[in-house]
Amino acid sequence: MKKTLRYPCELLRNAIKLVQQHQIMKISDNLFIVRGTHHNLLGCYTVEKLQSGVWICNCDGFKDWRVAICSHIVAVMVLQSREKAENNQRARLEKAAKIAELG
Repeated sequence: MKKTLRYPCELLRNAIKLVQQHQIMKISDNLFIVRGTHHNLLGCYTVEKLQSGVWICNCDGFKDWRVAICSHIVAVMVLQSREKAENNQRARLEKAAKIAELG
């Protein structure tokens, strides 16, 4: 069974740092490459959302320490939330522009 998180503030801080430094590359809606601060041999980690909705990462913290979540997964979630908010805002602005054109 996966352990609960011991240091949630540190994890979130690390995740936000990864997003701000543009360390995430989106391969598909469910697959991302994250350049981590604790580099493995390739310098990157793979974060994937399974069909079941569960997120997994190939970092040592997620695999070996058996934690339920890592900063790489949280970073991807933060990025997705930000992209969704930006898309929603863009759609609202486009709708407002169309209404203004018709009015």
